[in-house]
Amino acid sequence: MPDPRHASWQFLMSAILATPLLLLVALWRQGVALRAYLLCNIVALMLMMPLMMHRMAPVFAEGTTQRLFALVVFVPVGVARCALVRGG
Repeated sequence: MPDPRHASWQFLMSAILATPLLLLVALWRQGVALRAYLLCNIVALMLMMPLMMHRMAPVFAEGTTQRLFALVVFVPVGVARCALVRGG
């Protein structure tokens, strides 16, 4: 089972959920591929929201859901950084 301390900072959840959308807005002019990736990422995040809110029957184990959430939220930050370094 995942560590219960992972969800102890609930006040930061809105900032974490807004990160992919803010990246899309900030990097809109960087290129079509990056824009498409970030749009797909936002769609994946929206599809994961019912799973994260436990309103649906759990499809995955809780640790798997947390890892997928981290993949959808934190990896785009690294992808955006690489796109900015390569483009700049």
